[in-house]
Amino acid sequence: MLLFTRGTGTVEAKEATEEETLYLAMQEDMPNFNYFDLASNTVWKDYVLRFCFDSISGLDPAGNVYPALAESWDFDEDNLKVTVHLREGVKFHDGVEMTADDVVFTYKVLRDGTTLSSSIIDAFDADGDGMVSQDEIDGTVDADGDGVYEGVKKIDNYTVEMTMAKPYGQFFLTTLGITIIPKHIWENHLSEDGTVDTLWGSNEAAAIGTGPFYYAGGKANVYRELKIFEDYWGKDFTTPAGYKLYPTEVKRIYYKLYSNLDTAILALKTGQVDHIPWAVTPGYVPDLISNPNTDLISIADNGYFYLAFNQKKEPMNMLAFRKAVSHCIDKETIIQRYMGGYGQAGDSVEPPFWTDWYNSSVEHYPFNLDTARQVLQEAGFSWDTTGNLLMPDGKHVPSLVILTPPADYDPIRIKAGEMIANNLRKIGIDATAKPLDFDVLVAKMNSFDYDMLIIGWSLSSDPIGNVFDILGPKASQNYFAFWSENNDNPWYNKIGGVSTKADAETQAYADKVQWLGEQAKTTFDREKQIYYTKWAQGVLSKAIPVNVLYYRVNNYAVSKTWNGWVPFLGELISGYSIAALTRTQAQPPVGEAITALFNVPDKLQYGVETTATALVFDKDGKAVEGATVTLSGDGFDIPNATVTTGSDGMATIALTPVQVGYLTLQVTATSGANSFTTQKTVSVVKAKPDVLFMTASPEKVFLLPGETSIITLKVVDQEGAPVEGAQIELDLGLMGYGEVDHSTVTTGADGTATMVYTAPSELPLNKHAEVRLSLSVSKEGYASDMTSTVTQYLVIKNTEPSQWQYIAIEDVTSFACNETNRSST
Repeated sequence: MLLFTRGTGTVEAKEATEEETLYLAMQEDMPNFNYFDLASNTVWKDYVLRFCFDSISGLDPAGNVYPALAESWDFDEDNLKVTVHLREGVKFHDGVEMTADDVVFTYKVLRDGTTLSSSIIDAFDADGDGMVSQDEIDGTVDADGDGVYEGVKKIDNYTVEMTMAKPYGQFFLTTLGITIIPKHIWENHLSEDGTVDTLWGSNEAAAIGTGPFYYAGGKANVYRELKIFEDYWGKDFTTPAGYKLYPTEVKRIYYKLYSNLDTAILALKTGQVDHIPWAVTPGYVPDLISNPNTDLISIADNGYFYLAFNQKKEPMNMLAFRKAVSHCIDKETIIQRYMGGYGQAGDSVEPPFWTDWYNSSVEHYPFNLDTARQVLQEAGFSWDTTGNLLMPDGKHVPSLVILTPPADYDPIRIKAGEMIANNLRKIGIDATAKPLDFDVLVAKMNSFDYDMLIIGWSLSSDPIGNVFDILGPKASQNYFAFWSENNDNPWYNKIGGVSTKADAETQAYADKVQWLGEQAKTTFDREKQIYYTKWAQGVLSKAIPVNVLYYRVNNYAVSKTWNGWVPFLGELISGYSIAALTRTQAQPPVGEAITALFNVPDKLQYGVETTATALVFDKDGKAVEGATVTLSGDGFDIPNATVTTGSDGMATIALTPVQVGYLTLQVTATSGANSFTTQKTVSVVKAKPDVLFMTASPEKVFLLPGETSIITLKVVDQEGAPVEGAQIELDLGLMGYGEVDHSTVTTGADGTATMVYTAPSELPLNKHAEVRLSLSVSKEGYASDMTSTVTQYLVIKNTEPSQWQYIAIEDVTSFACNETNRSST
C-alpha cells in the first residue's frame, strides 16, 4: 500500500500494475497546478488536471446534461431559482467531505479573473458591467435593487440555492459545470478582493478535487502521474446514456514528456506510450496505418486555428487592413499541401463540429492579391515609389511579425505563417513569420504583445460560449482588443496604456456582437439560441477580429494495447474513455435473466460487408432460442437489423461500414420480458492505399551568392519501388530567395527527377539567408489525401558580414535635452 499526505487528511491507494497503467505522451509540460489561471491556461495542463475535479452537472457523449456532484436539482423558472441537492459522502482527495460550504465558496472565489468566470458572470451579473461583485454572488444582497436576491447561498449542509440575475439558457450545462474546489485549502490562497489567487500554483495541493484520479507526483519537463482515487463517489455511477465515470481497468495515468512529434511517434510504435493526444500530421499517417502495433482514429475537431489581429496596434485596428490581409491567405494551399487534405478551409468561429450551430453562410475572403490591393487603395492606403505600403496618413506601414508555434510543435502553423507573410510582402507590407516556444507565444497573446499570431482554440461543450466567451467584447478570453467605447472590456482595457484602437466600423460590429450575445444567453429556447449565435458568426466574419484559417480532422494515434476509446468533444482523452478502456474484451455481467455476447472485428474496412454475431444465454448458461436481437449504430448500413436466435442461441447480422472513424455498435437481445444491451466501439478504415514517398538530396546545402545546387528528388511507393511519372511541385511562395530552373518536374523510370537551384547574386539583408524548398508529390492512382511532402533547407552564406565595434560611453554633459539645452556631449 502507498500512503501520502495532503492537507489535513490521507489517501490510501493500491500500487497500480503495468497492466493497469495508461501511458500518454505530452509535448509540453503543465506550467503549474493552478487550474484557474488565465495566463497559463494551456491544453497540456488541462490534459492532467481535468481528471482531478468534478462539477455539479456533467455532459455525456450523447449530449445529456446530468447531475454529478448533485443528486438532483429543482428549477423555479418564474423566479430563476435553482435548488441544488448535493450528494452526501463525497470526499476530496485529502479525505475531507464536500459540503454546501465548498460549493458556495467555489462560486464566490471563481467569479472574477479565472478560466471559469464567464459561466458565473453570465448567470449572476445583475448590473450588466461584465463582472460579478461580492454583493452579486453572495445571495443575501439585492445587488440591483429589483427585489431579487440573486446569487448563491447555503440552505443546509447538502442544499444550495442559486438565483440567476437574468435568464441564462446554458445555466445547467456551464454554470453548474463549474469545477468545485475545497474551501479548507483555497481559503488560505485568496487575493485582496476575495477571489482565488491565480498565481498560487507551485503547490500540488492546488490539484486536490473530487475527481476519479488524484495527482500522485511528477518531475517538471519529464513526467506527471495520476492515480485512481479509491474513495471516489461515482464508482457505480452511469450517465443517462450508460457511460461510466470510474475506470474499469485503468488505475494509473502516466504522462511522458516528448520534445517533438517524431520522438512521440517512435515511443508509440515501440510500445512506450499508448496514446498521443495531439493530432498527428499527414506525413505520419501511412506508417501508422501499416504498423501492426498502432491504430489511427480520425474524428472531427471541436476547435479551429486562426490568425489573430491585435487591435491595440496600427494598422491591425483598421478593418480595411484586416480585410486585405484576409485576401492574402491561400487556405487551399494550407489544406491540400500543408495538411495533406486532412482538414477544411475555415470561415466561421463556430466549427462544423457543431452542425446545428455552424453558420456556413458567413463572409468569405477569396485568395486574391489584386483584391487585397484594391481594398487598401479604397481605404486610403497608398504605395511609395519603391512599392512599400503607406498608411492613409502617409506614414509607412511598420514592419509586422506573425507569431506561430515552432515547426517541431506544429509544422502547419509555421508554414501558414510564412505563406501569409510572403504574400503580404508582395503587396508592399514588410512582414515576417517568427516561431516561438508555445508557452512564450501564449504569454505574448495574453499580454497583447504581438501584431498578428496563429494559434488555435480547443473549444468547450457550450456552443454559445464558444462564440461569445471568446469574441464577445467583454469576454475574458478576448485577446484581440475587439471591443468598443460603449462596451469596454473589463479585463484588458488597461493593458498597453490603451483600451482599443479599433476603428468606428469595427466598434459598431463589437456592439452588435455584445447585443447578440445577450439575446443568445438569456433565452432557454434552443432555436433562438441557435438563431442569435449564427447571426453573431456572420457579424464576426465581417468584423474579422480573427480569420479562421482551417478546421482540422484529428488523426489520433493509439496503441492496440487498449480498446474502447470514446470520442468526446473532438478528443479521445476524456473521463469516458478512461472509464471504458479495457485490455481484453469485457466479460458479461453475471446474474442477468439473459446475457448476450457480442462479437464483431475490432477493425472493419470501409464499404466492405462483414458479419456480427450475438450469443444469447440465460442465467444458467443455456442457449436461448427465439430471442430477438437488434443491431444499431450510426455510420453503418444494416439491411436486416433485427433477427432471431436459433437453437444454439446464435444470431448473425450482416453490416457494412459507410463512415470512416471510430464508431459504436449496440446490440439489444430480448426474450419475453427480459432484455440485455451491450455495445462495442470499432475502428473503420479504408483499405491500405497506394502511397508516394519522396526524398530530396541537394548537391550542396551551403552556397555562396550566385552559386547553384542540383536537387535530386526520388519517389518510391509503399513497397519501396521507384515510381515513374510522379509530379513533384515546388512551392515558390515559401522559397524566399533565389530561383529554380523548373518549379514542376516529373520522375523518370528510376523514380528520380532533378531541379537546379540558383542563389541570388546579392543578399537583400546583411546576414546569412535561409532558403526553404517545400516540395510535394502526386500521381493519379495514389492516395491524394496522403500527399508526401518534403522540406529541404539551403543556406546562402553572407561573404561580407557586418564589422561590429563596441563603444563605451564614459560621460555625458547632460542627460536630458529640451528647447533650451538642445545638445549633449
